[in-house]
Amino acid sequence: MSTEDSLTSSKIAKMLEMLNDGRWHFLEEIEEKIHLDRDRTKEVIEFLKKYNFLVVDNIEKKIKLENEVKRFLNETSTS
Repeated sequence: MSTEDSLTSSKIAKMLEMLNDGRWHFLEEIEEKIHLDRDRTKEVIEFLKKYNFLVVDNIEKKIKLENEVKRFLNETSTS
């Protein structure tokens, strides 16, 4: 795995962890907390959206974790 892939995996994991609270999060908040620039943040969000991990509100530019994904993450973290 390249450094770039490792970095991306780490950022995806941090984003999923942040979104696991079930609340809506604005793009700027995610960029700030995960330390990604806007383009890279959008790239990660598009990847997660493509595989139905996220619910996206394009008008207000906010996202939250899909309920089924949240349930799965919570089940695996308590197992």
